[in-house]
Amino acid sequence: MGKYQLDDKGKAQVRRYHEKEAGKNTAGKATKADLRARFLEAARRKENKMGLILRRPQEADRETILAMIQEFREEDSAMDGFYGDQDFNYEDWLASIRLQEAGLGLPEGWVPSIQLVGFDSETGQAVSFVNLRLRLSSYLLEQGGHIGYSVRPSRRREGFASESLAQALPIAQSKNIDHVLVTCDESNEGSRKTILANGGILDDVREETERYWIDLTKRDA
Repeated sequence: MGKYQLDDKGKAQVRRYHEKEAGKNTAGKATKADLRARFLEAARRKENKMGLILRRPQEADRETILAMIQEFREEDSAMDGFYGDQDFNYEDWLASIRLQEAGLGLPEGWVPSIQLVGFDSETGQAVSFVNLRLRLSSYLLEQGGHIGYSVRPSRRREGFASESLAQALPIAQSKNIDHVLVTCDESNEGSRKTILANGGILDDVREETERYWIDLTKRDA
């Protein structure tokens, strides 16, 4: 497929993000107050991120996951990171995703993947779908990437998208995936911000799909 350039708005957003990150490393000497403020802010962010639990779905999660699926359908919203037809059966789905993770009985062109669901740690409500593909097909290399995700419509703008991706990355690394490809549509500013916040570096744009790589070898152990 052909390669294209980001539009001016996209370029500016990527540039501002990386300039901001670079500034953190090139600033002059910090005072004790500065260092304390940074520490407290980092601690606050870490505490906030504890609100999401990302894991494999279980039988006990049936009602909250079905409710999330229904909400996606009522809003006519794409369920990236989830695969299921209109005749969805929860028990069959659980069995199928276990086989898919093992690489058994895959449809032609599909790859082994891990199906994950994000849960609000306080309420137990299902709030996100995440699908981690364990290798890339020719299609996924162009569009889709290693990780697909989406957030329940009523729980968006709460940080769950960024945290879902953040928690999926160490799982990818545990499967010997050190360079993770994540993609988004050129028009999806929210997804772009999510990817940038998790260390994504723009590679190129193909057929209106932005392709970002996240290098996990440069992350703290």
